[in-house]
Amino acid sequence: MFWGGLWSHVYLGHLESVLTSLLFAVAAVAFIGVLNARGVWRTVVASLLALFCLGAAVFQLTRGLALEQARETAPAPLLSAEPAEPEGEFDAPGFGSDSELRSLLAAARALRDSLAIEDPTRARALSDSGYQAFETRTASYFAQARDLRERAARVTADPPPGMDEAVEYLNLALQPLLTAARDLNRFFHAENRDEERRLFDSFRQNAQAADVPLRQAEARFGSPSPDAAP
Repeated sequence: MFWGGLWSHVYLGHLESVLTSLLFAVAAVAFIGVLNARGVWRTVVASLLALFCLGAAVFQLTRGLALEQARETAPAPLLSAEPAEPEGEFDAPGFGSDSELRSLLAAARALRDSLAIEDPTRARALSDSGYQAFETRTASYFAQARDLRERAARVTADPPPGMDEAVEYLNLALQPLLTAARDLNRFFHAENRDEERRLFDSFRQNAQAADVPLRQAEARFGSPSPDAAP
C-alpha cells in the first residue's frame, strides 16, 4: 500500500512536469511562428494560437504548483486506533453465586409448574390460532429447559460454598424437566395416535418426576417449596 502510493505520487508528478514542459515548448514554437508570419491575417492567427498555447502552459504550471503545495501541506493520515485490550478477562457475573442458583431454582420451578398444567390432548379442540399459540408455547418451554441445563452446567463447575447438594438435586430435576419439555413439543409432530400417546405419557411422567428433586434442591438452598401442581 505504501509503495503503491509512493509510486503513484512520483509518477503523477513526473507526468505533470512533462506536460507543462511540452506546453511551454509548443508556446515557444508558436511565438517563433508569429515572428516568421507574413501578412496581417497570418500574424493575427499565429498570435492567437501562441497566446492560447502560452495560456495553457501557464495554467498547467499553476495547477501543478497548487497540487504540489497541497500534497506538502496535507496532514498525515491518521492511523486507525487499535481496540484497547481489556485489563482483565471478562467473566459473566453471577455464575457460581447464591444469586445465580436462586435464579435457576426459581426458573426451574416456574417451568415445571407451567408444564404440569399443560394438556396437549386438548389441542385438537383449539382453533387454528389457539393451536399455533400452543405449539409456539411448547417450543418456548423446550428452549427454556435447554437454557437452564446450560446455566446449571456452569454453576455445577463452580457451585456456591455449601451448596453442592442443592446443585446436585437441581441437575437431577432438570434432566426429566428437559425430557418433558421436549416430548411436549414433539407431540405436535407425532405421525400417529400411538406416538402421540407415547409422547403424552412420557411428558406427564417426566414433569412429575422433576418435582421431587426440585423440592430437595429448594429445601437445601432454603427456598420455600410450593405445593406440587396437579
